[in-house]
Amino acid sequence: MIELIKTRKYEVDWPGWSLLSNQFGDEFDEAARVRMIIGGKRLIPFIAKHKARLGKSFLEIGPFFNPVVLSRELSDVISVNSFILFLENDPFAIDWLKLNFNANVISLDINDPAFSNALATSMFNEGVDTKNLLDCVLISQVLNYIDFRMLLETVYTLMKPGGLLFINNVIDYGIPPLFSPGRPRSNEDLEEGAINKGFKIVEKEIIPRRFRKETNDRLILVLEK
Repeated sequence: MIELIKTRKYEVDWPGWSLLSNQFGDEFDEAARVRMIIGGKRLIPFIAKHKARLGKSFLEIGPFFNPVVLSRELSDVISVNSFILFLENDPFAIDWLKLNFNANVISLDINDPAFSNALATSMFNEGVDTKNLLDCVLISQVLNYIDFRMLLETVYTLMKPGGLLFINNVIDYGIPPLFSPGRPRSNEDLEEGAINKGFKIVEKEIIPRRFRKETNDRLILVLEK
């Protein structure tokens, strides 16, 4: 298990989330934020591998300050003409995304009971309608904080047939006080939940724990509607 973390190359003192006023201790200190960035990048090779199937309309759920879809490593993979939409509910992250990327951002709380209908309405307002559904959806390191079955069901209805859903998740890893009772309880739970909602598994990989703080091995899923 590797535990070497170089923090100086990463900017993690984010607006509204100062390291000096961090209320979550070592669960969200500088090293934890760097681990989050490194963990998010584990999805990049899988996205690149399926370049030919990505399409041109993307939704990334919960990018915070580290949008995977806009990673430098994907600049030759995702077309510059792509329509990219973010779903984020942190006001500081939303402002940062808009300032730095002139991004299209939907601000919704996934845990709100009205989320499913609100997302469909918001996407329509952003130019995504029933004739122009999403080609590709990314969910990286978000599922511990939400009712994952509800989210998968919602996402399924908003994707094109044959569209790809990329999931990057470590069970029970992150900030425990913010975890949802509706989170996946195991990798098998997550896989079964996705299949039950109608997705087919295109690719699956278990990545062994890299850091001591990671509670379980990382699961990467590439799913097809």
